[in-house]
Amino acid sequence: MPQGMLTSARQREQLDRPMTDKTAIATEPRNADARECGSWQRGWLGMPTVMAIITAGTLLAGPTAAGELTGAGDGVSLGSGVLVDPTGTILYVAEPEGLTARRLQDGERVWRHEPSARPLGLHAGSLVALGQSATEAGFEVHYLAPATGAVQASIEVPLPDGINFLLQDRPDQRFRLRYYAGDEGEILSWTHARRPLRGAPAVSGLNRGRKMPRISTEGSSPTESETEAEAEAGAWQQRVGGLVQLDRSSEQALPLPSAFVDRLPVELSPDLAPDEWLGEIQGRQFRSGDGRHVLATRTVDDPTEWLRHEWILLDRDSGSALGSLQRFYSYAPFVVVERQIALLVPAHGQLDKSGQWVESGPALAVWRLDDDVLSWRTELLETAYLGELPP
Repeated sequence: MPQGMLTSARQREQLDRPMTDKTAIATEPRNADARECGSWQRGWLGMPTVMAIITAGTLLAGPTAAGELTGAGDGVSLGSGVLVDPTGTILYVAEPEGLTARRLQDGERVWRHEPSARPLGLHAGSLVALGQSATEAGFEVHYLAPATGAVQASIEVPLPDGINFLLQDRPDQRFRLRYYAGDEGEILSWTHARRPLRGAPAVSGLNRGRKMPRISTEGSSPTESETEAEAEAGAWQQRVGGLVQLDRSSEQALPLPSAFVDRLPVELSPDLAPDEWLGEIQGRQFRSGDGRHVLATRTVDDPTEWLRHEWILLDRDSGSALGSLQRFYSYAPFVVVERQIALLVPAHGQLDKSGQWVESGPALAVWRLDDDVLSWRTELLETAYLGELPP
């Protein structure tokens, strides 16, 4: 592959085989919520963790194993509905108005396909995208021409009775989808989860739900079993999942046995183990989306900011520094292409310089790396539920 081109997920998975749990369908690791489909939980004080793309250098292709299934196919997925094409020049972005292709350099819109919600991957000359709305039986997957957004094919993916396709989370439900592609075909894995919504423990004599801790005005304590029931109330207790193979020739989604999950690739953890760290730089280190670069981050003192973190970007092969930044969040997933920085920022709130609390929706913003000047910005489709919950 020529210089300056991004490594795909298939290529970067040959670089590392680190230490994360394998994706499960019906049962998941407890911390999988923070990794599924790029969905990140709220951080300290309820502020969402920020995700980012950072672009700054030259990438070379790594070796590829023939036939191996990989996430996002030939594209580089950055989660939350942003996919980078292998050349590093086009971003496919989930925007409120529909799936949009934009030039990374200046943000110019190349095309928009309103019936599609977000990109899933690139495979066999097509951009694979998730449809905006559910059908009577499930949801749709669209195959689009990467250069124009023209529809090449569509496949309806059926779901079992009682399972809701959700593009946006609800307080008590969520739907997660992963796409894998390789020489042997295309695979979708999905999970649907529910949890009971339960508010504060009932006071004795008032409406008290079954299994809720008994708290009286005299200050009696709940029993151990009641305490455990309360602790589990917010967990995602009901999970249903499935695997299908997308057959583009027949435009059908064919069910796969649950044992096929063992053939799905391991999700890479961004957090580098200490024996993988570069140099003696202070702070934690994280790998880039394609495994070619490293972000070292540490907290710095700044009397004008509540939280401030210094980022140092490093080339993973040579260990040489590419540049440094300062942000109010400590880490964000990133890839490196040319000297631009693009931040994928979920909805969050923060104090502005006047001391006013300002809430912002999710957005993709691109800065020049050399001087940290904003180049362009676009709003992103919000999929996480950030509304009120029972008190």
